[in-house]
Amino acid sequence: GGYGCDFDINQWFRFNGDGGSRMLNRCPPINSCGAHAPMWSNSELPENVGERLEASANMNYSNDCDHWIHQLSIIRCSHKHNDVIYYLHQERVNMCWVTFCGMN
Repeated sequence: GGYGCDFDINQWFRFNGDGGSRMLNRCPPINSCGAHAPMWSNSELPENVGERLEASANMNYSNDCDHWIHQLSIIRCSHKHNDVIYYLHQERVNMCWVTFCGMN
């Protein structure tokens, strides 16, 4: 339907370029970020290089900012601002109208 799909990601990923440098930390409107159901996370970022935090990613679906909540791992890569990588822990779901929203 013209939407992007990040839900099949099964590896560590990093935001960069036009997508920003980290996951959006507030609920975006539906049909934004190139998706019908955009994902976001207001979880803390790790402070120390190499530190891994377990967090959550939320999906806005039908104007419910917490419609689905998924487990997420975040690792700090360097001392640079927002230099982190993410891993989404998920069960295999057949849907492709979900993307992560980024910010600087």
